[in-house]
Amino acid sequence: NDAADEGAYVNAVRADSPAEAGLMAGDVITSLDGRTIDWSSMLRRRLSGFGAGEEVSISVTRAGQQVTLLATLGDERSRRRRLQFLRANDLI
Repeated sequence: NDAADEGAYVNAVRADSPAEAGLMAGDVITSLDGRTIDWSSMLRRRLSGFGAGEEVSISVTRAGQQVTLLATLGDERSRRRRLQFLRANDLI
């Protein structure tokens, strides 16, 4: 896999989402708390191991640059409702 094809593509971030603290539409999430994310289902699986209110580090590729963000997670229902992730290579 080409590195550009790996990660979870952030399609949209709603204004009332906990993710609005730093994630932006177009970001590609490449790691969560230091663990590699290769696709969106892996991100959902890794997120399920955390509880609401926990702080995690999120590494993203944004406009070709690596950026690390800290985020406080909402509950599972709000994560599913508010963030829409697609595999990066689905957009090619």
